[in-house]
Amino acid sequence: MGERVLVCIPSYKNPARLRECLGLIRSIDSGGRTVDTLVVDSGSDPVELGDALGSFEGVELITMENRGYVGCVNTGLRRAIEKGFDYMLVVTDDARVESGILDGLIPPLAADERAAVSGCKILHVSKGRKGGARTVAMTGAFLGHWAFPKSRKVPEDSTEVARCDWVNGAAVAMKVRVFAEIGLLDESFFMYFDELDLGLKLKRAGYHAVYNPRVSVVHESGSGFYGMTSGKGGAYSRYYHSRNVALLYYKRSPIIFLYFLPYYIAASALRSAVLLLRGRPDCGLAVLRGVKDFFAFNLGRGPY
Repeated sequence: MGERVLVCIPSYKNPARLRECLGLIRSIDSGGRTVDTLVVDSGSDPVELGDALGSFEGVELITMENRGYVGCVNTGLRRAIEKGFDYMLVVTDDARVESGILDGLIPPLAADERAAVSGCKILHVSKGRKGGARTVAMTGAFLGHWAFPKSRKVPEDSTEVARCDWVNGAAVAMKVRVFAEIGLLDESFFMYFDELDLGLKLKRAGYHAVYNPRVSVVHESGSGFYGMTSGKGGAYSRYYHSRNVALLYYKRSPIIFLYFLPYYIAASALRSAVLLLRGRPDCGLAVLRGVKDFFAFNLGRGPY
């Protein structure tokens, strides 16, 4: 086999959660591969961060200013390109990976010359309206043509590896040579909708994603605010969703953006009003601020 894999863990101000993630990463089956681990951290307390990493040998640490999930991934990709890794597995520090994740995500990339990234079923577990547990599964998806953020997904009950346009970034494997060729992710997004933008970039370059439904990962933070219109999401998630969906359409095509614009303005105003009426003024104002910052082209890291 002989592949070299860099596991990149974006980390943000939660060393206890990072420690748990590193414990899971240490237990994954390498399958005969050479596996190195890199933590890219933004803003954690240095003492607490050192304590979290102290139990794990051979973990490389890069600390940097907060450039969001996208900045962390790009930092990992630069290191992977520089050091000659074949693949990079991105696992957010709040993702709970299975031991066989490498065997689930690496072989589909190796078998398909035009596959650039591979992903798995991402599970968000939250309380339903009646208080019971509710699981929402994020599968691989397709960009579509006009309203592509609302485009179709690979069916939840699928059991076969499938070609698609984009996969969720909580746990995703990347073919390093592709990014050496086409460049890195767009840090204008900071977080949210960056996976769709990457899918668009790959499609334009003649590449695609693959999705393996036989591997699943629980994404804990995603469980806390799943759904833009729910009462769960924090102001920061509302802001970046509101701003970045418009950026995504704009990058797709200025003509398509003009088609989308009336809906975007109306939906943002309605969403803001609903949140205000529900007693969430911070979230309602965050939606409007996201709209304002898009039109001002204040991108990258926002005020949240």
